[in-house]
Amino acid sequence: MRYAVKLSAEELYALAALIGKPLDRVAADGWAAELCSGASVLAVVPEEVPTPDAEHPHGDVECPLVRLGGGPARAESCSVLGEHLGLVRAVNVVSILVGFTPMVDCPAEEIRPGVVLPPSRGYGRTYFPPGQRGQAEREVGAGALVDLDVAFELVCDGCPSLVVYTHGYFIRVSLEGLPAGADWVAFGTYARRPVGAGDRAEPPGAADRGGR
Repeated sequence: MRYAVKLSAEELYALAALIGKPLDRVAADGWAAELCSGASVLAVVPEEVPTPDAEHPHGDVECPLVRLGGGPARAESCSVLGEHLGLVRAVNVVSILVGFTPMVDCPAEEIRPGVVLPPSRGYGRTYFPPGQRGQAEREVGAGALVDLDVAFELVCDGCPSLVVYTHGYFIRVSLEGLPAGADWVAFGTYARRPVGAGDRAEPPGAADRGGR
C-alpha cells in the first residue's frame, strides 16, 4: 500500500502568506502551537491519518494540520516560546518516507509501580531516505509506505530555523533547527522542499487534500 499524507494546497497557501511578514509570536500548549503575524493567527494541531496494510490494520501516521484564523490560545494554557522574530524569509516543508516493522509479541510491562501494561502485539517504524523510494518499495513489499509531511520550517531574521513538527500525537516547536532527538533527523532520512510564489497563487480550497 502506498500513501501520500501531505500538506494541502490551502495549508501551503497559508504558510506561503507568511513570507515577507513579521513573525510576532510563537506559542504552544503542549499539544498544539500557534504562529502570530499581525492580525493573523495560524493554529497547528496534530492530525492522525490511517495508513493500514494487511499486517498493520490499525497503522497510522501523524501530520501537522495548519488552520488559518484560529483564535489565540488561552494565556493560562499557552507558553510563549519566542517573540519578535523578524521577517519570515522562507518556508520549507520537511517530508519523510515511513514504513512499519513486522508485528511482534510485546510482554507485559510495568510502566510505574502498580501499573502494568498487559501483553500485546506491537510494531515500530522504519524510515527511508526520500530519494531512495525504489529501494523502500522493494523492502516494504505489499506493506504500507507513507510519503509524509512531518514538519515545516520558517527561516526568519531573528531565528534561522524554526521547526514545527509532530512527535506522536503532539505538536512540538524547535527554535534551534531540526529536532536532534527525532529518529528521522538522527538517521538523516528527510528532505526539505521550499514553499514559494506558486503556493501563494493557489486560492484556498482549490485542491483536494490528497491522502488526507
